Amino acid sequence: MNCIQCGNAIDNDAAWCPNCGSRVDNQPVQTQPAQPVAQPEAQQFTQPVTQPTQPQYSNPVSQTTTSFDSASASDPAPAFDPAPAPAPVKMSKKTKIILSVVGVLVVILGLTYYFVQKNVYSQEATVKRYVTALENGNFTEASNLVDWTSSNVPDSTRVLMNNNTGKNTENRIANSSITDLSYDSKRVTYKINGQESYFNVELTPPKQEWLVFSSYKIKYPTISSLPVEVPSSIKKLNINGTLVNLDKYKKSSKKDERYGYTDGNNSDSTRYSIPVYPGTYTVKPVIDSPFVEADSIKDVTVFGAGSSADTTVVNLVATNRLAKGIAIAVKKEIDKCVASTEPEVSKECEFAIKLKKKSYGFFSDLNYDYSDIKRSVEKYPKINDINTSSSTFSTDPFTTKVKYRYKVNDDKDWKDDDKSENFCIYGRYKINGDNLSVSFGNNED
Repeated sequence: MNCIQCGNAIDNDAAWCPNCGSRVDNQPVQTQPAQPVAQPEAQQFTQPVTQPTQPQYSNPVSQTTTSFDSASASDPAPAFDPAPAPAPVKMSKKTKIILSVVGVLVVILGLTYYFVQKNVYSQEATVKRYVTALENGNFTEASNLVDWTSSNVPDSTRVLMNNNTGKNTENRIANSSITDLSYDSKRVTYKINGQESYFNVELTPPKQEWLVFSSYKIKYPTISSLPVEVPSSIKKLNINGTLVNLDKYKKSSKKDERYGYTDGNNSDSTRYSIPVYPGTYTVKPVIDSPFVEADSIKDVTVFGAGSSADTTVVNLVATNRLAKGIAIAVKKEIDKCVASTEPEVSKECEFAIKLKKKSYGFFSDLNYDYSDIKRSVEKYPKINDINTSSSTFSTDPFTTKVKYRYKVNDDKDWKDDDKSENFCIYGRYKINGDNLSVSFGNNED
């Protein structure tokens, strides 16, 4: 027979439709059309027989007939019809693609986080970036990796820690290797100018970067001190192509026995300590005067933190213009002094020979009168030494002559006489831009 719900063919003795799950009992019962029942021919009675009427009793069980098939006879019928089994939901192709893409992105993000954390923000990566920056002269990047709050190095004194200085710095650290000392400390071994050295790097506690990464900083920078000693008149230096304003740095205030240096009012030089990264540095004074120029400058190599470098002493030498200016001032001073016709001369003109007016003897004093006094020099002296550190100068020896007439006490007779002496002129000079001033203080040779 066929299921009236779905039309599927089912066995006659089946209780449920295997296709849609409908109960066969609910199917309408198909019956054969009723056949006519043959009635027996009526008998002819001449006289009806009267039978006593008997009460008829019905057996409800026997009268009610329930049809069971073989299956329903063995299994009790359920109290209700179960719901049909849900058909399996099939995932669309678009959903599968979306889920696949999401899965790939999650994997990519996970791998990206791992590699970025390890190669950019980890302790090892931070130290490696720092050392590589120092090797390549990328001093700006190295400085950005440092936590300067722990270094006590003011920002105004870090002018040499930039790429402009780094690219002009020779003999930077090279052949570096990094080893672990502890969880947050590394040792960097390197060579500089062919000499092996090392420095230790300590890292700060981690901080969040971009809300997901743990980043680190160099706690103490790998800097050393470049000591320089310059004339007090020098206010700026050019170090490896970078301008350094010395007003930003503290002056040395303690006596340094190694260099014989004392900073004080009597010193014409001032010493500074300038923080730098390891490397070789050339120090040149910035001079705004035509009267002096820098002496030959020696390069100095600075090693890692804790090492001491030789002091770079900046010396100035006089230009021809300064020597000529002093020589002109000396000639004017000599001409002024020897032009005097007085017996006595001022202290600045001692080289013009002072004539005494009185001498003291054992028994009497002698008083001198002079006339016709004439002074001269045989040859104007040359300037033989100009000390730019003390701003002093001196001349070669020269001879001064004086001719005169004199008489003693009340003697009426005048006598002719002359004298000659050798002198050197000493003095000081002061430079103010393009202006030069000279003062004299003399000692007899």
